[in-house]
Amino acid sequence: LLGQLASQGVPVFLTGDFNAPSHLDWTDEAKSMHFGVAVEWPVSIRLEQLQFRDSYRDVYSDPLVRPAATWTAGENGRIALDEVHDRIDFVYAGGAAVTIDSRIVGERGPYTDIAITPWPSDHRAVVSTFELIPARIPMDIGASIQVSHERIVQGKGTIEVSRNIE
Repeated sequence: LLGQLASQGVPVFLTGDFNAPSHLDWTDEAKSMHFGVAVEWPVSIRLEQLQFRDSYRDVYSDPLVRPAATWTAGENGRIALDEVHDRIDFVYAGGAAVTIDSRIVGERGPYTDIAITPWPSDHRAVVSTFELIPARIPMDIGASIQVSHERIVQGKGTIEVSRNIE
């Protein structure tokens, strides 16, 4: 359904902990950072086939210049040497959404763009900014969709939440 919406120009997003790295990070050029191997991770490849874009790699396309890790986070950047470091948390965008910026939020440390202390999770977050081109939701995609919006204002920022209910 999301792929259908994206292919018709509707801005759609798929976010979260995918528990799998990205083929955009595990390239031939970046093998030295990943146990000497390049891997075509199937989840990120499938999302790319569905016309979803990895917002972080939209902004920072070269994993050698801008390596990133959302897992495992550690208190004040202290992580055991034998711990796994990888980017498994993503903000994917499809349709008429242009990535303007993308940052990693977490504890103070080498993989964090925006530090928050204390950081409450073993994962860092990905926060991306988009320019959206509004589009009508097509009614012929084979599913019924109701959309409701609510606006939350706190401090300087505004968060708009959309819920899709089938």
